[in-house]
Amino acid sequence: MTKELKMAAARERARAWYWANKERKQVYDKKRRKEHPELYRAASKRNRERHPDRKNADTRARRAAIVIRTPPWAEVKAMRQFYRNCPSGMSVDHVIPLRGRRVSGLHVLDNLQYLTLQENIVKHTQHDGKM
Repeated sequence: MTKELKMAAARERARAWYWANKERKQVYDKKRRKEHPELYRAASKRNRERHPDRKNADTRARRAAIVIRTPPWAEVKAMRQFYRNCPSGMSVDHVIPLRGRRVSGLHVLDNLQYLTLQENIVKHTQHDGKM
């Protein structure tokens, strides 16, 4: 058996095991990610460094979402001031995310809020429906 065939067989066994144990694997991964966040941050950094094109595409998509979701009546100067006045250790967040799964908000002053960096990371693109 050649090396390529062995590798293909190993991939197929791993794929079959994953689908047979999907829920168990997801619970394990979630627990491990919570217990060792530094490992995942380092892996994410390596991935960004290896694939800058993917990061650039995500950045372009985010900037496009801001442009698309900024209405003509938006108070752009006031929003810039809001960003400038962001307290240290905080980040500016959209109450209703610009690229949410179920709903997408506008890039307007009333949709901005300050959150700690940790709160913003946890919130990601979630929206609880309250305004």
